[in-house]
Amino acid sequence: MKQELSKKANKLQATWANEPTYQDFANDKESSSGFMEDYRAKLLDYEELRDGGKKIKAVPGKSTARPRVIRKTNEWKYPKLEDPFLNTEDMFEVKPATWEDVKAAEQNELLLNYQWSSKVPKVNIVNDVVRFLVDEGRVVVKTLWEVEEKIVKEMQEQPVYASPEESLMMMQQMVASGEMGEEEFMARMQAGEPMQIGVEEVEVEVVKIVKNQPKYEVRDNSRITIDPTCEGIIQNANFIIDEYETNMANLKKEEYIKDPETGEVSGVYHNLDKIKDEAGSYIYDEHKTEAYNDFKFTDKARKKLTVYEYWGYWDIQGDDVLVPIVATWVGTTLIRLEENPFPHKRLPFSMATYMPVKKDVTGEPDAELLRENQESIGKLTRAAHDIVSEQAVGQEFIDETFFPSESAKQQYYKGNTVFYRAGMNPKNAIYKKSVDAVPPSVFNMIQWQQADAESLSGTKAFSGGISGNSLGDSVGGVRSALDATSQRELSILRRLSEMFKDMARLTIAMNQAYLSEEEVVRVTNEEFVTVRRDDLMGDFDLRVDVSTPEKDEDTANKLNMLLQTNAASMDPAEARIIRAAIAKLWKQPGIAKQIESYQPQPDPVQEELGRLALEEAKMKIQLLHKQIEEMDSRILERVSRADENLKADTVAKQAKAVADNARAEEYLASAELKREQADALAADFVKDATGQKRAELEMDREYDAAVKQSIKESSKVQ
Repeated sequence: MKQELSKKANKLQATWANEPTYQDFANDKESSSGFMEDYRAKLLDYEELRDGGKKIKAVPGKSTARPRVIRKTNEWKYPKLEDPFLNTEDMFEVKPATWEDVKAAEQNELLLNYQWSSKVPKVNIVNDVVRFLVDEGRVVVKTLWEVEEKIVKEMQEQPVYASPEESLMMMQQMVASGEMGEEEFMARMQAGEPMQIGVEEVEVEVVKIVKNQPKYEVRDNSRITIDPTCEGIIQNANFIIDEYETNMANLKKEEYIKDPETGEVSGVYHNLDKIKDEAGSYIYDEHKTEAYNDFKFTDKARKKLTVYEYWGYWDIQGDDVLVPIVATWVGTTLIRLEENPFPHKRLPFSMATYMPVKKDVTGEPDAELLRENQESIGKLTRAAHDIVSEQAVGQEFIDETFFPSESAKQQYYKGNTVFYRAGMNPKNAIYKKSVDAVPPSVFNMIQWQQADAESLSGTKAFSGGISGNSLGDSVGGVRSALDATSQRELSILRRLSEMFKDMARLTIAMNQAYLSEEEVVRVTNEEFVTVRRDDLMGDFDLRVDVSTPEKDEDTANKLNMLLQTNAASMDPAEARIIRAAIAKLWKQPGIAKQIESYQPQPDPVQEELGRLALEEAKMKIQLLHKQIEEMDSRILERVSRADENLKADTVAKQAKAVADNARAEEYLASAELKREQADALAADFVKDATGQKRAELEMDREYDAAVKQSIKESSKVQ
């Protein structure tokens, strides 16, 4: 597999001014060896306790029972810690740090939940996480990025080109018709570019990415070394050494290769050929079981190798600046050395503890608390077994003269009719030994130890259910009782939630760097959303929302009460939504889907009544529209009249003004006329008084007579 993120590694970093060696990394491992030996001894002790404690030496007639109190307690713990993380559809909630990050937060939340639900084996991951946590008191998860490519054959369209001669003729014709210019013709001729005459479908081999997603690995506590000085906070560790097994064949798949022509690099591992010089020294057998050692590969390709992967910080340039790096070695051969390839530049590990140990990177399981209870219950149980076993033997004492023959004795042992000697009393001849019953104090002590174990582990109290809002920001929506035992279990859930939040933070950073340009995310079976890598950038806060059966039941009951109390006034569609939600909370997704998609079929009679009611409603609406139209017409008429009246009033006012002006002019003209008449009368009066008027009249008569005489003379001449 060729991983994209690994292509940055192109060589062992000889250019570093302060390049570390294998011995530098081995020194960190050696410095932690004492701490790891003590921790591995504790892990073996916890494993022994889960198996019932130390084995009891076999003594004839004595019990060797070892009650597995711790194992039984753990078995009750597993589902209670698993279910909250498996019963929640959308476990991660991404909150934007600023208003600019709102869209990116939505995209990241959608993508995270899709990857967790569909891309990774979350059931297996959660199972391993919980079992390591409960059994050993600590769980460490490694967050990686997985890329897998596959060569497939598919049909693709490819262009078909004409021969050089045909291309020349075609271009000459195009030049002649004006479709191609002289300059273009000369350029294509010089380049020798042929003419495309069509397309054809051909089968080609293409490389497709079949996996491009996050990967979560639950690591073995006995084989991972965490900086002991980190004071219990894994994010503060200066180094973490991850130890695992592989073989040469797997290492060869990631061998460093550089293409001399293109310069492209693939693979991460160097110096694989040097490993053979240390044959046998790099094979790791310390943590193998006897059964595991019974089978070993002997060929070079499959022979198991122990690989040490160092994630930490180093002053690579000698300037007192620590840079995140990763190194890998087998035996004493360093096969990888590069800067941390992940975009977050963190050690890719997250951790949770069952019971934190102050300032310690290890945790403690219930085995530490229940050790004495299990030992006491074991001793009391074995004592009771011994008493009961002795009583169950049923030892008999028989008078040897009781049976007249050997066949009669055999009949007694077979439970058949027995003939015995005359004069013998069976009650006196056969005596059965009696043994005292098991003292009640033994059972009382066992019950007291069991009750004490339950109070320490909280198993019984926790199995009674969780209610109340108790997990705060790390685990939302889970309710818990206020009793101390439940609170203890909830504190474990909080620590697990913080670990999953840390894994999500690492995943978000990797999604932003390694995801395809576009990723299609399935929301439901019918709904798909496209998530673009460029839309994932931003700053976010994370919450982990988990669910428990108790919380789901409580929510379902409240919804059911809401449904019942508001049934009469509730819209059917709203009621159907609530019923579907209740079905989902009761883990009945099929029924929920049927409720959501259900379309009720109306009763024919009710349908006809509804149709008639609809027709009646339509008629009423039509009548109402007509009434409205009439009212509108009346209103318009009144408005028109008012408008006309307004216009008429305006015209009247204008006419009045004109008339007033005309009357004024008429008055002025009349006054002028009267003035002229007065002047004429005055002139006449003056003429009469002076005789001028009589003279003018006489002149007028003379003029008229002259004119008439002239006319007569003219007519005679004619």
